[in-house]
Formats: sequence, C-alpha cells, structure tokens
Amino acid sequence: MRRLRRRRFHVKKSPTNRRWQPRNPSAWGLESRCLLSASPGAPQIQPGGIALQSVLRTDQSDGAVDNKNLLVVPFSKPVTLGNISEIALSGQAIDPLTGHHVPETIPILSATIDPSHPKTVTILTGEIVPKEAHLTFGAGSLTGVAKSETATVPRGVSAVEFTLAGRPFKPTDLGYFSSNAYPSSPPATEPSIPAPDESMMRRQLTRFLSREVTMHVITTAQLTTALKQFRDPTLTAIVPSPLLRAALISLTGTVAAPAIQDVLSDLPDGTHRYTSIDFRAPGDTRPTYTTVNNDGHIAIGFERDNTAEPFQVLGVILAHETLHQDTVNGWYEENINNIVMTLVQTQFYHVDPGLAALKTPQLRVYNDQLLGMLNSGRLNFPGVGFFAAPQVQTGSSSPRPVIYPGSPYAFTSVIQFGNVISKVLNDFGFFGIPDRATPGNPTLQAELSRITHTRARSANFDQGTERLLDEKQKIVDEHTAMQLAKLLKLTIG
Repeated sequence: MRRLRRRRFHVKKSPTNRRWQPRNPSAWGLESRCLLSASPGAPQIQPGGIALQSVLRTDQSDGAVDNKNLLVVPFSKPVTLGNISEIALSGQAIDPLTGHHVPETIPILSATIDPSHPKTVTILTGEIVPKEAHLTFGAGSLTGVAKSETATVPRGVSAVEFTLAGRPFKPTDLGYFSSNAYPSSPPATEPSIPAPDESMMRRQLTRFLSREVTMHVITTAQLTTALKQFRDPTLTAIVPSPLLRAALISLTGTVAAPAIQDVLSDLPDGTHRYTSIDFRAPGDTRPTYTTVNNDGHIAIGFERDNTAEPFQVLGVILAHETLHQDTVNGWYEENINNIVMTLVQTQFYHVDPGLAALKTPQLRVYNDQLLGMLNSGRLNFPGVGFFAAPQVQTGSSSPRPVIYPGSPYAFTSVIQFGNVISKVLNDFGFFGIPDRATPGNPTLQAELSRITHTRARSANFDQGTERLLDEKQKIVDEHTAMQLAKLLKLTIG
C-alpha cells in the first residue's frame, strides 16, 4: 500500500494575521492606565472645558490683578467634595540661572461647588496658573471616588510669566550688590582704570557705540553724530572731562538720549543752559549733586570717587541728574529719576553684559536698584514694574512683598525703597527732599514717551507718573527680565 505523506500547510503572514500594536506604545500604555484607573460610571474631568479666570486685588482700587486664578473644572457627572487637601496643582517655572525647567507647586486656597452647577468644581489658586499645568484630584478628594483623576490645564500664562509670578528672585552671589541692600556682601572691586585721556575715551566710546550699531540699537548715522558731539567745542567747554563727556554721549540710543540735546541747549537769553558738568575739586567730598540757579542755569558736580568708574556708570548717573531742572525737588522726582537711570542701566547691560561683572562700588549700588525693580511690579503684573508685586499666597493672607530676599531690610518695592532713602536724607538735613510732587519738564516728558510708548506732554513728577511707569514701561519685558536675572546670578525658589 502506498503511504500518504502528511502535508504541512504554510500560511503567509500578513498584517491581518499579526497581533496589532499601537504606533506609540508609550501613549497606548498611558491610555490603558487611564481607562483602568477610572471606575465604571465614575465622574471624569472634562479637560476641554477647563477655564481660568483672573482675580482682582481686593486691597487696591486701581483694577490690578492679583497673583491668583479661579480654575473652573467641569466633570462628566455631579460630584461632591471630600478632602480638598488631596487636590494638587503644579506648573513648570524656569530657573534664570540655569535655564532649566523646575516644577513648582501651586497652592490651592479653596475648592467649591455651586449647587446650581453640581458638575463643576471651582478652585481658587494662590498663584496664577501656567499653560499645561498638571491638575490632580487625588483619591478621597471627591466623595465616593476611590481613584485619582488627572488632567492638563489647556490654557494659562507662559512659563516665563509663571516664573515671574513666583518672585522674588534671590541672589546667589552677593558680590553683585552693595551693603545698602545686603550688609554681608563682600567688599566691592575697586576699579583700576587708568586716568582717561581724550583719545582713550574716544576709542572706548566708539567701540561701545559701534556695538550698538551691530545690535541695531542705533544707526550708523547716529554713531557719526554721536562722535561729532563728543568732539564738539561747545560741549567740551561745558564738560571738559573726556570721561564725563563719553558718559553723556553714551546715552545715545537709550531712553535718556534727550538729555544730550538738553545739555547743549540755550536759555531764552541765549546763554548755555548748562554751565558745567565736571568732577568736584580735590578736597571737596560732597556727593554728586545738581545745582539749579534762579536764572535757570544748571551745574552738575560729580564726586571724585567716581573718577575710576566706567563711563557707562557715569552715564547712568547723568540720566538721573539731567532730569533735575528747577529749584524744587521731592520724593516723586527722586523715584522717577531713579527709575529712568535703572532702565538706562538695563540698556547698557544689553549692549555690554560684561559691565555687570565689574562689581565696582557705584555699579553695585545701582544693581541694588535693579534687583528691586526686577522684584517689583503691580499694574503690569506679572511683568516688571515699580510698585509692590502680588505674592504667592499659601495661607489665609498674602505674605508681605520683599524685594531683597535674605536681607534684614524688608523693603516691599523699589518705590518704597526710594521713599525711605529720601526720608532718611531729608530727616538728616541732606539735600532737603520733602514728600511732595514737583513740576515736570520737556526732558522728562520726552523720556517718558520713549519708555512707555505713550504721549506724556504734561507729565509731572508725581504719583500719576509713577503709576504710568509701573503700568506701561516697555523697556524690560518678561524675557529681558529673565536675561537680567541671569546676568546678576539670580535664582528662584
């Protein structure tokens, strides 16, 4: 008998014969976990319906927003709150020193359910919420729901804005700041600059302004005009020191550029408005001070300790002093002039970041002011400004703002810092700076327009101008603030 051979049948493999695998296994695993974690019939967060609402400050009547949000979270079914301490919210901030993203917990101040909307939980946060914040309703946070529910908040502020909302920035190197802000700061680096002569200062000024041309801060035509002004015989007669003349011309391209033409201007009788801008005579220990005579003539005397400072530092001082143009002064005038000089300082740091690392005595004093500004800002919150910034709230009340964290000096804003300094000087008989508003001038109004991009033709040195600067300044935006924080070696947390 013939034996029959068993035949083996081979089936050709095809996609329909294979076990199906997702294109993104990790995504599939996450989806599986979500499905398994949800109890049958349990309420689930509806991420697409999550909404954020701003919260106005209750301690101010100026319409400023607080450092809070109302987070409205819809569910698929009616819910009842359980232990709200099991609700968690976090976002990603940016450490300016490293550029790394850092997880930050966002405080939950309260959670409520409106009986007329039983499917919606409204959460009051102690800090504004960034886009893609991670929200968790932990086990027990909702009555009768044993599993956690998580969602990503689809809307919110940027990571940079969230970082600024978590201020104050904190120094990691006190050498950048003076003992006025941090008594434990190390001694300043004494400048070792050779006695400046005409040719040396012209070379340094040309190098600095050429960098501004390269960075498109000024044009080549502006550079040419600036160098002509440096050699101008009229200006040389008023400002004989090449160091101070370079300081004045370095204001080209800054918000204080109108001061240059003002120094070159004449009074109605045809005489030069400025009679002298120079260092004080040897033995004269008075600080830098502007004198305005009753006839309108102005003279600025610089203290001799500044003769070794970089010309940009003296330019910052001139941005302040050239705004004093009459015989009266006051707290508002000092504060506003300090704001202008700090904004000029930020513009100089933008052109030459290496200036900050010099840590000279005068520069560290101005870094104090800059740190105060970076940690202030109310009307432009979370942007940088000059009034006290809303703080992160973790308890029943908001903490007191602090612009110099880690310092024994509890100043709340750069404006308050200036007021205290003016009061101390006035109480001890220095300068006579009373708490009062003073008339503005065309130089102030021109510079305000450059700072705020608004018309400020009738601006005076008063609270209205302080408010305008706090709300509208355009020089230090959020990203510039982060760059300046990195430059001064500031961190968060």
